[in-house]
Amino acid sequence: AVLGRQTDAVIRLSGYEGSQVDVSCSYGEGYESYEKYLCRNNCGSDDDVLIKTTEANKDRFSISDDRNKRVYTTTISSLTSQDAGTYWCGVTRSGKDYYPAEIRLTLVPGKQINSLTAALHMSGAGGDHLDQDTRRTLHTQ
Repeated sequence: AVLGRQTDAVIRLSGYEGSQVDVSCSYGEGYESYEKYLCRNNCGSDDDVLIKTTEANKDRFSISDDRNKRVYTTTISSLTSQDAGTYWCGVTRSGKDYYPAEIRLTLVPGKQINSLTAALHMSGAGGDHLDQDTRRTLHTQ
């Protein structure tokens, strides 16, 4: 991570290999009309930017911005172990970009179970892990 980067939150998420994860980023008032993006590594180059709100879909990524709630959500699909690591929610602005959150994604090995995909969509806000009962159900399928 870049030293001295200011961020409002650190969000921990986990996702299953082969499944998908939703990364939700809240942003401050006044940024509704700004371009937002998700980036990796130190976000220092254009290659680090995975997707912007000006592009609906790109590769395994899709993004949408709910300006009323001031939350934008990036979905990463077909997760692999390579996807584990640190991401940043970014907002493009003149001068220094604004980074409302740092995301730490861990990957859980396992097959995708189609009937339970809904349970695997981790929501961003609390970064909650699946509760024990859901986890047990996944393993007994």
